[in-house]
Amino acid sequence: MGVFSKAMATVGNFFKDQRASMSIVAALSAIPMILAGGAAIDLERAINARTALRASLDSAALYAASFTTVTDTATLTAKGQTYINANYLNTGGEKIANFKVTNNGATVTASADVTVNTIFMGIVGTNSLTMSAASTVTKQGAKLEVAMVLDNTGSMSQSGKLPAEISASTSLLNQLKGLAKQPGDVYVSVVPFVDTVNVGSGSSTASWVGWDNYMICSAPAGYSAKGKKKITFSNYTTSATCTSVGGVWGLDTVSKSQWTGCVTDRGDMTGPNVGNYDTNVVQPATNTPASLYPATQTACPAQVMGLSYDWTSIQTLFNNMAAGGTTNQNIGLEMGWMSLVGGGPFSVPALDPNSKYQKAVVLLTDGLNTQDRWYTDQASIDARQQLTCANVKSTGTIVYTVQIDIGSVDGKSPLLQTCASDSTKYFYLTDSTQVLSAFTSIGNNLANMYISQ
Repeated sequence: MGVFSKAMATVGNFFKDQRASMSIVAALSAIPMILAGGAAIDLERAINARTALRASLDSAALYAASFTTVTDTATLTAKGQTYINANYLNTGGEKIANFKVTNNGATVTASADVTVNTIFMGIVGTNSLTMSAASTVTKQGAKLEVAMVLDNTGSMSQSGKLPAEISASTSLLNQLKGLAKQPGDVYVSVVPFVDTVNVGSGSSTASWVGWDNYMICSAPAGYSAKGKKKITFSNYTTSATCTSVGGVWGLDTVSKSQWTGCVTDRGDMTGPNVGNYDTNVVQPATNTPASLYPATQTACPAQVMGLSYDWTSIQTLFNNMAAGGTTNQNIGLEMGWMSLVGGGPFSVPALDPNSKYQKAVVLLTDGLNTQDRWYTDQASIDARQQLTCANVKSTGTIVYTVQIDIGSVDGKSPLLQTCASDSTKYFYLTDSTQVLSAFTSIGNNLANMYISQ
């Protein structure tokens, strides 16, 4: 048999063999199944890209909506672009196009397209998939009162922490300012703290300032050590011990005149009072000395400012902050809370009885507690602050805590985690550059907006 005849016979046998025909059918059937599976993978990638785009559009729309005086699309789009760039988290080489932010009056909408290059669908000529997404935010109109409690201790001078705090505080202030449709919609107070808080030396005659730390034992009128055993009256530090040696217990008016404005924790000279005034906002009363803010002569942080919408003055306060002193978060937190309710160094504006108000405290610190009026061990100071945190939150006031821990030296603070209103309101930062994003997140939350579409 010739070569051609053998070849034809082989082909004939192949077509006669039913097993071979089934192989062909199976092979041909597998092709659309493979394409379908590949298309599903490509489609899932596109859906994931759209989800990531939607998340970044949420942030962009929230941010753009805070600019109540800006309405033109071009400016809003430019402002929102930063948030798209910073918050789009997919890393598959997608391309974002047609990003736009529009002001629709009561709402602001951010929209964009994302294009994903296909892997499998290119076989049938579909080389890419484009998905669209949009996010719309609506302001709810709730009024805000926010206390910013800011660490000014010595360690804030390291690793760029103080400049980062000032920059982030400025950014948050601008967000809050932008929310106000009219004056009084948003109030902000500022409480810089170290182991003390500065209420201003002009408060030396205020009834809520206590002078226990300025009491001294001095010689009685006409006293002379001549012919007698000389008594060093300054060695006697309580009224009882002073009078027991014939001394006069009274206010050191010279030192009082040199007071620079710092006060420390409310309570007794030797420890916290049973009234727990260092952990609450019970109003200072002259007939209850432990409820007064005791003057102390130490290096002071920048002076506090009560609730205000004088944005320029608040910014000036930020710029005047300097680092120095040890850490007592509790006095900053208690003072920040007091600034929201009024009392002591703080007066509060009259509230609109027809409006809903949300109060919040933003506490930023870079270190663990090291010193208060009575203690130099962290555990004792933390125990006082735990009471304050619980008391603040029990009133419905939102508490945000921001911990800067460069190099992860201290680790996450259990105190600050439990002090925050919930886990989403505790921020653990290991680099100064993260302060801005943390404060931006807080600003978005405080904006009291919701994603409506």
